[in-house]
Amino acid sequence: YNVALYSIRQYFFVEKKFLRYESNYHACKDNENYKLLNTDIAQQTMKAVDRAFRGFFNLIKKAKNGEYQFTKIGLPRYLGKDGYFSLIIPRITVKDGKWKIPMSLAFKKEHGEIAISFPSNLDPTTIKEVRIHPKYDGRFFEAEYVYESTPETAEVDTAKAMSLDLGLDNLATCVTTDGASFIIDGKSLKSINHQYNKRIAHLNSIRQH
Repeated sequence: YNVALYSIRQYFFVEKKFLRYESNYHACKDNENYKLLNTDIAQQTMKAVDRAFRGFFNLIKKAKNGEYQFTKIGLPRYLGKDGYFSLIIPRITVKDGKWKIPMSLAFKKEHGEIAISFPSNLDPTTIKEVRIHPKYDGRFFEAEYVYESTPETAEVDTAKAMSLDLGLDNLATCVTTDGASFIIDGKSLKSINHQYNKRIAHLNSIRQH
């Protein structure tokens, strides 16, 4: 990320222009950091930098039109020395319920392969992209699946309605225009949320030490 960003920033300082992705690719493809990554992931990282800088130039245009303040505009910043950037994986292959993170041959030889279980509730043929997000300074990682789904159509009777009164112990008290009423118990969810907050507080205390 920083390699791609450095090329664009330096070009902007010297030429006062935007270095497009295609030109930046040729400037970065031989860099050792680029070569450590799988090609698809390296290119997706560069495209993320490209989008960040396009956003910067779009804000400048808005400011010139009086739609934004110049003082609020800043160049995209580098990641910190020990910073992490998400892996953006445009395609995966699921086999025996698992998929492997794409790696360069050099990285795979040194560190080995990483296989991740694919969620059983998803259809691998609908996956458009997977993003691996670093959490807590790289202590944990979160896999985000971007997939395509077909909206389900449902017949709706606009003459009928339901009122919901949201709460805690009673998550929702519901009454319909037909006279039906029911309560959704919220105690179990409240308990799960309580345990989750305790876990987060515990992990934060570890992180601070």
